[in-house]
Amino acid sequence: MSRVKRANYTFRFTQANPFNQGAALGTSYQETTPLEEAIVVDVVVNDQHSDYDTDGYNVGAVKVRMLSSDAFDQAGSLTWAFPMSPNVTDYPLLNEIVLVMPALNRFYYTRRLNVSNRVTAQPLFGLNDGFKARPSTEQQTSEMSRVGDGGAPVRDDPGTEADRLGAYFEDKLTVYRLRSREGDIIYEGRTGQSIRLGSSPDANLSPTLLLRCGPSPNAPRSTNSPFSLIDEDINGDLSSIWMVTNQNVPLTFATVNGKTHFKSATAPNTLDGNQIILNSDRIVFNTKAGKLLVSTFLGTNFSTMQDHTVDTEKNYISYAALNREVETGQKYLITVGADYLLKVGASKTSEVVGKTIERSNDTHAIVASKIFIGSLSNEEQPLVRGEDLRSFLLEFIDAHLKNAAAHTLPTIGIGPLSPAVVTALQALRVKVAGSKKAPFESQTNFVV
Repeated sequence: MSRVKRANYTFRFTQANPFNQGAALGTSYQETTPLEEAIVVDVVVNDQHSDYDTDGYNVGAVKVRMLSSDAFDQAGSLTWAFPMSPNVTDYPLLNEIVLVMPALNRFYYTRRLNVSNRVTAQPLFGLNDGFKARPSTEQQTSEMSRVGDGGAPVRDDPGTEADRLGAYFEDKLTVYRLRSREGDIIYEGRTGQSIRLGSSPDANLSPTLLLRCGPSPNAPRSTNSPFSLIDEDINGDLSSIWMVTNQNVPLTFATVNGKTHFKSATAPNTLDGNQIILNSDRIVFNTKAGKLLVSTFLGTNFSTMQDHTVDTEKNYISYAALNREVETGQKYLITVGADYLLKVGASKTSEVVGKTIERSNDTHAIVASKIFIGSLSNEEQPLVRGEDLRSFLLEFIDAHLKNAAAHTLPTIGIGPLSPAVVTALQALRVKVAGSKKAPFESQTNFVV
């Protein structure tokens, strides 16, 4: 069977001819070679590869050694092939096996063959060495002479070394295949990430979508072998997103052993029903230009073992249609850069075990219809109004001063007050005792 072989990864399509160096317009050709097994000896993964084309056209191309038609050929004559699917980036590693087929006067390769039945890598180390071109007698003599003279042996491209998967990739022996269930579709990466499109068998096949990045190091295994099966673990896996319907998720809350674990709310006994659960060491929400909107039907509860902070460059506005309660174990500090306005529609009660200190560098005003100090409603002891008290005392003093001449001490003993003094004092007494409150007593401020 014949084959057209060329390093064609730099060719370009035209409307008239699939390749600039391909068959002339109108020329017909027939490919007679079917799919052929090939081992990967080099991969252009990205722009860091030495054979990367300047415009990136050949990303994903692999150099392969056909196990049949390329047996014992020189490395420089091996074929480059392109991925068969343009929308799925799943390039093989070195020493993995693919199937190669001809089309459009070049070669395409399938996804790697499953030779190990593991999800991490599928290499057949040493296979390429077994199919390399054997050095001629002249080459062997020249090599021996070169080494004998102190020179280094001639080595192939390090990208094609026999026992490597790539420049840095290594097979992780701690990554195991997920346990499949009837009807599941599972996508698994090489290093322990997975997407399961499954269902819950005990809930009438309710659909589930489980995303996992980093398996639990303590996940129970079906066997003590590289082919062991494991399950996702919402608590042990490094990062998880579980989207489930009609299913109970056994999540362990991070604050379950804390003193403040859902102290101001009731923690659910079970996480069941339709839900999305994220679990990781850190979760970050960031909007580059718009808003973060959170809308919940049955409440929003936060429980943390450390600080809960809210910082804003502009206004901080909150509204509660019913009650708002704030409880702190130690200090409660409010720092305001300008005015502080507090509006209460009904009663406000402050209970302080220790001291209450209020300082102001300017006026401190307390305005109310009635103010009680030491009681809630006792009006038996009104506070004195200073200006009214001063006026009353002035009248009292003037009552004596204006009648000073009538204040005499007769020789026969103490005599009566002057009628004018008596009249003035009687008028003042009427002011004090004749009404419910004295004129100098506050009608709004009371003390006990």
